[in-house]
Amino acid sequence: MIFVIADDCVLHVLNSVSESQGEFEGVDVEEGIYKFFDESGNPLVAGFTKPNKRGKLLGLLPWVESGTYSLTPDISGNLPRLLDIWGSIAGLDVNSHFSSLEDVHRFLVNR
Repeated sequence: MIFVIADDCVLHVLNSVSESQGEFEGVDVEEGIYKFFDESGNPLVAGFTKPNKRGKLLGLLPWVESGTYSLTPDISGNLPRLLDIWGSIAGLDVNSHFSSLEDVHRFLVNR
């Protein structure tokens, strides 16, 4: 299970990293729009296995191709855990695991 907080402060709960890759484009991930956490609420860092590409068609029209990323545990120790930023979460996206933010909070506290 992967927890993701979008820049709109909505918490998403996904089944896997591959589901995350399908749900969240690499260009947005690279720009820091999403914060990722493992099922214990520990921060994950995105690393690109295939970089994002950008260019201009005919020198005028910009184009972007999303790359492929993987998620690994943060070893720097500088990123907050999910419970550390819990107060910034405004809502919960519909998912198959939890029906409320309170359910997610209980789950994380009991891990």
